[in-house]
Amino acid sequence: MQKERSMSPALASAIQEFQRTMTMAVADTLPGGKSEYQKLKIKQQDEDVSLWQWLEGQIAAEVLRWPEWGALMGQQPDQSKQQGKAFDRYSGIRKKVQAPSSFADFNESFRTTADTLLRQTMDNIGKAVIYSLRRLENHAGYQTMVTQLRKLISVDKAGNIPEALPLLDICQPTRLASDITDTLVQRLQDEIKAIEELAYPYDQNKSNFANLAIVLRLQVQIKATYQDRFSRLVAAAEKKFSTILHNEVLQGEILPWVRSTLLDSNFLHKIAR
Repeated sequence: MQKERSMSPALASAIQEFQRTMTMAVADTLPGGKSEYQKLKIKQQDEDVSLWQWLEGQIAAEVLRWPEWGALMGQQPDQSKQQGKAFDRYSGIRKKVQAPSSFADFNESFRTTADTLLRQTMDNIGKAVIYSLRRLENHAGYQTMVTQLRKLISVDKAGNIPEALPLLDICQPTRLASDITDTLVQRLQDEIKAIEELAYPYDQNKSNFANLAIVLRLQVQIKATYQDRFSRLVAAAEKKFSTILHNEVLQGEILPWVRSTLLDSNFLHKIAR
């Protein structure tokens, strides 16, 4: 049986201070302001924006990009009806889009846009996970805590000890990004499937495009359908991300490890400087 090594009062005090600071970091109450690490955000033009803030604008932009609108609203006039010689400098590259004859003609654009928005959203969820962990990692109070911890332990030694894995993740939270993202994506399968099977928000047999009001109403209807379903995906992602990172990883795994393993003097001896 291995004899338990003694821990100096100075080391015990330093470990206790680390435990206190780590608890504050998990609660996001470190001095210097909140990191808001539990919120999914992305960087856009050097500003933090929520996933929904980005997505709402992206939905509008993608829908307005549909070529069917231009065809319906007469933005591509028939050059054959012009008097005299037509201006044909761009005739070789001009895209000719046939105006929809029924609502079913929007199906391809509707499905393609849903797939595009889903791919973009899932990509940005992954980026937001990394950015959330980076905000925690780069918080001034957190960096101070890690700096003090590194004075006590050797990261190189800890890297060779399997039970020291939580300690390495504490020193660099972004190491958790891949596993957290994979877990999050798995838990979002119901929301993802709902988007992949999204029903058309119009009667495909209708063919009434008699006036501009009908076209604009259809645009609003399509955007509202995307907004409803994608807002559910984003809300689920934010809730489940917070559950995974805060409740399961930090509260459920790392803090208990800190409170037990770091008080083990034999373990500390293995990783001490």
